[in-house]
Amino acid sequence: MTISELPPAVSADRESSLLASVPTGLLIDGEWVGASDGGTFDVHDPATGEVLATLASATSADAVAALDAADAAQASWARTAPRTRAEILRKA
Repeated sequence: MTISELPPAVSADRESSLLASVPTGLLIDGEWVGASDGGTFDVHDPATGEVLATLASATSADAVAALDAADAAQASWARTAPRTRAEILRKA
């Protein structure tokens, strides 16, 4: 049996389902949002050139918003018990 005769590792339906479940926005302050200027970019399959997903393209303003949200969350995170923080990080 040659490689081309092997069945795909993931079915086409499963692949489509997986790709559809991937967030395409920016995670800022716990919410998925689009780029502030609406910009996007395509992610291509290097083997076929097919577009797999179109993702939000962050701007400098988006980076500042993400940093502001992280700074605001830091105080609460610092008050979280070390064991709880470890459990959260382990799950992630």
